[in-house]
Amino acid sequence: MLCVLLVRFSSIGDILLTTPLVRALARRHPEAKLVYVTKRAMAPLVADNPHLAEVVTLEPGEPIRLLARRLRALAPTHGLDLHGSVRSASLRLLVRCRWSGYRKRKLARTLLIATKLDAYRRRAPSPVAERYFEAARRLDTRPDGGPPEFCLGSGATDRAAQWLAERGLAEARLAALAPGAAHATKRWPVAHWSALAERLGAAGYRPVVVGGPEDRGLA
Repeated sequence: MLCVLLVRFSSIGDILLTTPLVRALARRHPEAKLVYVTKRAMAPLVADNPHLAEVVTLEPGEPIRLLARRLRALAPTHGLDLHGSVRSASLRLLVRCRWSGYRKRKLARTLLIATKLDAYRRRAPSPVAERYFEAARRLDTRPDGGPPEFCLGSGATDRAAQWLAERGLAEARLAALAPGAAHATKRWPVAHWSALAERLGAAGYRPVVVGGPEDRGLA
């Protein structure tokens, strides 16, 4: 039986962008055991994904060799490195199976950020979610054209419904805006967010700004 490790340790958006690959793998190989490997803090993003058999987490401060030992016990047949980091490279050495990854195109990205030189112009770049499929080329898996998925269990749905009801928002048309990002180069200008909020309000939506504690000033 196929046992496929999907390794992406962080962050929120990047992990959600791997979910089209998870879905496509489950449809192409319904008999396969799909195991998602990520940090403990990121586990809720995929914990309720119905296509996954298991989520294995890297605990805070845990040496990568201990995580590798737990993964070896699963007897994986394939490993998809969807991160391309030092940690994921270490797993590729410590967990024996058929590993593959994807091209991050770091040079083109660095040139665009540092010099505004667009090295992507020679050909249209594929969306990030589709680039992850390069790692699954051995598994004959292709994009299905569907969007990323954020699957919520009944407990989370019930808590959200209660929170909205307590604030009189149960029937409101809400639009969530997330202006924060870990890096300044990934943030949309504040003026753009303000203009979008005004347009959403005019269209009958109630904009809600979401983020972590560090995003309060920006919000």
